[in-house]
Amino acid sequence: MSEPNLSPDEALRQLKRRLGPVDKAQLRLLLRVSPQQRLLTMLDLHDYLLDTWHQRLRQAHPQLNDLELCRLLFERLNRYG
Repeated sequence: MSEPNLSPDEALRQLKRRLGPVDKAQLRLLLRVSPQQRLLTMLDLHDYLLDTWHQRLRQAHPQLNDLELCRLLFERLNRYG
């Protein structure tokens, strides 16, 4: 995760390093989709990611109750974005 007081240019450089090279074919496909559909897709993927993390944490920590599991999930989100 990037430092909170980085310049915008440095934050962008760090993000580019994390993401790797741009897939031009994928980018062309994304640009053909309406902004509304891109947003809906992003929200669907966000839900999928949270559900996946929740399931994996539940499997790894079956002894935690729902509140403890939720706290752990938020800790991980805070740490890894």
